[in-house]
Amino acid sequence: VNTANLVDMHGANVQVVQGLQFNDYTMTTSFMGQIETVSAMEAPSFVQQTLQSPGLGKILVVDGGASLNAAILDSAAVGMAQQNGWKGIIVNGAIRNADSMKSSQIGVKALGTHPSRGQQTMGQRSMPLTIGGINLSPGQWVYADKDGIVVSQTALPVGSATGSIPPPQQYQPAASTNTYNTAASNTYTPPNAYGAQTQQGYTPGGAIPPTTTRQQSQYTSTGQQYGGSSSAQRYGQASTGQYGSQKYGSSTYGGTNYGAKPKTSKKKLISGVVFVSAVVWLCLGD
Repeated sequence: VNTANLVDMHGANVQVVQGLQFNDYTMTTSFMGQIETVSAMEAPSFVQQTLQSPGLGKILVVDGGASLNAAILDSAAVGMAQQNGWKGIIVNGAIRNADSMKSSQIGVKALGTHPSRGQQTMGQRSMPLTIGGINLSPGQWVYADKDGIVVSQTALPVGSATGSIPPPQQYQPAASTNTYNTAASNTYTPPNAYGAQTQQGYTPGGAIPPTTTRQQSQYTSTGQQYGGSSSAQRYGQASTGQYGSQKYGSSTYGGTNYGAKPKTSKKKLISGVVFVSAVVWLCLGD
């Protein structure tokens, strides 16, 4: 709300409260709404009774006769007004507990403060009032900020009210970004194969290759072939990935020739001949 702009734009269609200096006592210094009225001269209990009813976003204008001899509004009544949906309170009189209502989110304007509470109990509601030289009636619209108070018979196009409580926003559910769907990319497919083993490692998604069964070992006289299938590998090849540099199927393994007849030691042969000769000599000598 900007009361200066309203006066400039609407001129004779608005009225300005004159001759009174209202002060702000809460964090909300700019507010607007339809008027509800109360006349309560030093009667805080009647004002509080009114604030116990639903406010419906209205502004309560309280005429205390501009008396500063006793307070007709306190912080407890302001808290009650906020809970019940009142948007603001304008008091033509005094209030108390000013420090306790600083954080309140509804607007509160008054002429001043007084530590004493008014002792009267009688008042009137929803009646025309005359404050600051202008007439205020229930159903009219009031606009208030730090510059002053402006009253109009109808609502004025002012946009959003700066410093006032914004209207409640309708809850809109957030878009579902994590919803599980049945698309193929999100559907769990049980694995039907563990993958094929290759020299490069495990390949997922492939079938397990059949286990190669080698035929019974076939040992030849040359000892050069191990295994008998057509795809049998020659283990004597010294290639990477084979069993090593030792030649299992070669003609030599550890210096021994498995394909040739074993050689007889000469010493053993000579010893055998000598032994046989000695036995023959002994026999003939007898």
